[in-house]
Amino acid sequence: MEDVISLTGELWRFAVDPNGEGIEQEWFLQENQPYLEEKTRIAVPSCWNRRSSTEFKDYEGVAWYWRTFRTPKSFSNKKVFLFFAQIAHKATIYIDGLEIGSFHGAFLPFKFDISKFADNNTHFLAIRIDGKPDANRYISTEKVTEYFGIFGEVYIRTEKTLTLEERSMETVLRYDEISHKLNFAELTFSFYVKNAAEEDYTGEISIKITRDYVPVINIKRPIDVLKKNSRLSKIVVHINKEDLELWTPKSPNLYKLSVRIGNDEGGMIYIDENIGIREINVIGEQIMLNGAPFEIQGGDFPIDSEKYGYSNPRIDILDRFKRMKNQNINTIRSNQGILTPFIIELASRYGFLTLVDIPVTHLTTNEKQTFFNDYIDAITYQPSVALYTINFVLDPSDPKLNKLILDYEKMFTNRLDPTRYFLPVKTNFEAKTWYQEIDGKFIDTLK
Repeated sequence: MEDVISLTGELWRFAVDPNGEGIEQEWFLQENQPYLEEKTRIAVPSCWNRRSSTEFKDYEGVAWYWRTFRTPKSFSNKKVFLFFAQIAHKATIYIDGLEIGSFHGAFLPFKFDISKFADNNTHFLAIRIDGKPDANRYISTEKVTEYFGIFGEVYIRTEKTLTLEERSMETVLRYDEISHKLNFAELTFSFYVKNAAEEDYTGEISIKITRDYVPVINIKRPIDVLKKNSRLSKIVVHINKEDLELWTPKSPNLYKLSVRIGNDEGGMIYIDENIGIREINVIGEQIMLNGAPFEIQGGDFPIDSEKYGYSNPRIDILDRFKRMKNQNINTIRSNQGILTPFIIELASRYGFLTLVDIPVTHLTTNEKQTFFNDYIDAITYQPSVALYTINFVLDPSDPKLNKLILDYEKMFTNRLDPTRYFLPVKTNFEAKTWYQEIDGKFIDTLK
């Protein structure tokens, strides 16, 4: 089983380091903490220079975060990782005074192996964040307000012996050859399962799909994975027309998907998500939804605000969706970075197609794997995701940028789901309107 300990949702120790003296004075050591001046507390997740922060709202420099943690006895003799969902922008991580790694990311998740600290003892965590203007890693050609700090989840997680490296759901709508009416939806579930144990694994995959608590699909299939090996399993199911309600922005019909991969000793992999049944295609600059041209009435969906920085509370995000729905907006696009899974899920519930801008940065092999496992694969079942693309303002004619975009295209096309579109072009997809919310009013930027 997988164990998770969250380190967010509470206050951490915090201090700015405008003169960059923290490393020389060894602020990463716990015994030095009582001697630090002007040390305060700050919420995690949050950004220190949000406009509602009167003390640090104009600070763009180095800052430090501290807290202690302890893992339970159940974590002993397991591989244990410290995960960061989002830090802006450049961070160095210390535990008990030892540097365990660094990361330069902002909108990318990353992790570190901290197995040697999983001993049921209390340990001291220190994080140095560089918030200087030149610390940004991602490419941007427009002037944006940058925010700094730990604005995503932080948690400790054990590695399971059985893990899901990739997952996907490919949807194809099947029509009657004579009447051309919709007959059924064919869903192909793909699971790439890895067995890290020293012995072979034998179990089963169960898939249950319900609509309004009524079972529509309930099947089981055996699965065998050799030790220290991986196995791809594909399962095809049909949802007949009498049980079929397609997802569209006008009618965001959702089903409940439950997947269990386990054996007599219990489930080892759990998936519980809402899914929508819809077919997405792209012809030229035209998005096709369920076989018909989709008329985009779009709007920018900023993931930042002056009041909260990058850590907008959920109620604020919910209110923004409601305002956009009242404006008859049916498609959203982020203004920078990537959307969080929470926003993607709300878009699926409220009925918004989502054009997901990915962070255009050079990724190492490990960063690519973490990026897909902890973000892209995590939202793959959400029906709102129409496609992935680069920031609208970037110019792919630049040779270096063009090479980078081609690398991303390979990353997407090599995954399990062939319908996971990545378009490395600048286009508004024949949008009829495209809104920006300015001072509480929606302005159509295409007029």
